[in-house]
Amino acid sequence: NESTQRSSDQAEGLVLRADAQGVQVHCGQGSVLKITELQRAGGKRLPADEFLRGFPIQAGDAFESGAIEPAR
Repeated sequence: NESTQRSSDQAEGLVLRADAQGVQVHCGQGSVLKITELQRAGGKRLPADEFLRGFPIQAGDAFESGAIEPAR
C-alpha cells in the first residue's frame, strides 16, 4: 500500500479510482491511499485486479465502518 498527497475536498473513505493497479481512497486532508491488495473477511488476500473481478468496487463507492457502500 502506498500513500500519496493530493488536494481534494472529497469525503473520507470515498473511492476515487479502482482498477488493476489498485483502489485509491480519499483519506482526508488531501491524502489518498492506494490499496494494492484486498481481503474479504474469511478470504485470502488478493492483488487488486483479482479481487475486483469477483467483488467490483467503483469510483464513488465509499468505505464505511469496515465495509464498502455502493454509490447511490
